[in-house]
Amino acid sequence: MSFRGITEQIVHNFFVIFTCSVLVYFIFMVVSGDGTAELAHIAILFFTSGLTDLTQYVFCSKKELSRTQILVRHSIHLLLILGIMLTAATLAEWIAWSKPLEIILFIVSVVAVYVFVVVIEELRNRKLVAQLNKKLKERYKG
Repeated sequence: MSFRGITEQIVHNFFVIFTCSVLVYFIFMVVSGDGTAELAHIAILFFTSGLTDLTQYVFCSKKELSRTQILVRHSIHLLLILGIMLTAATLAEWIAWSKPLEIILFIVSVVAVYVFVVVIEELRNRKLVAQLNKKLKERYKG
């Protein structure tokens, strides 16, 4: 994808990512019984939403990527996101490195969300391609 295309996608996705992050944060606060949201945590969510969104530049390419190149870039992308999220979770004291199960559950959660987003994006792209192909067939049919 081109630099411009990724930039447009980043601007569009940032607000979705941030909004979902805040919603999940508040749901977690209610479920955990803590009920008090800290402004510092919202700021961390804002910052991590932006940083994780910027990691999409790993997909920037002037030519079309092969399936292997896409998989390698997805792996790099996921590692970058994990690094950002683990750092943020440590700074916010959402996880403790002395508790391995906490770390594992956090990583599994991040990976699960990543896989979910990638699958949804792939389905959306397939639908878009099908629509474009249909329009092309109609245009060149007669």
